[in-house]
Amino acid sequence: ISVKTDFEITSLIKTVTGRIFEGSNADIVFDMPEKVMVNADADLIEQIIKSYVENARAHIDDKGTLRVSLNEND
Repeated sequence: ISVKTDFEITSLIKTVTGRIFEGSNADIVFDMPEKVMVNADADLIEQIIKSYVENARAHIDDKGTLRVSLNEND
């Protein structure tokens, strides 16, 4: 069952990315507004973010750069 709630997505993105890249020397650049509120299934969105970031981690060496972007649209 999908449960939509209001939550702040930029902190979720930074938290998930930080966990996956913990111990890595790769540079992580966040290109997003400071705070973006969304109404969605937070658990599902976290799984999607985790999947994207794990895929990026698998293809970036410790000297690489990961750029994470988020654009705000109505």
